[in-house]
Amino acid sequence: MTSLAFYGAAVADAEARLLERRQAVKRRASLLAAHARQRLASPVALLAALGAGFALGSRSGRRGFARLFTVLQFALAALSAVKAAE
Repeated sequence: MTSLAFYGAAVADAEARLLERRQAVKRRASLLAAHARQRLASPVALLAALGAGFALGSRSGRRGFARLFTVLQFALAALSAVKAAE
């Protein structure tokens, strides 16, 4: 019977560690997402996206490629507006 009690305690301990690990991962993920939103909404990131979109769009001569970067620029601008509203 003692071996059953030992295994039961070991399983309970493993479950508790797994639950703690999951909570820690969720906390780190939310911190990382907040940091990414902050960095992507910075004026430097917006200007970099604008410059990259213009350079790649004008060099490639392909309209679809330029439109993709225009959409990315609008998305970054919207993200910046949301960040400013917070």
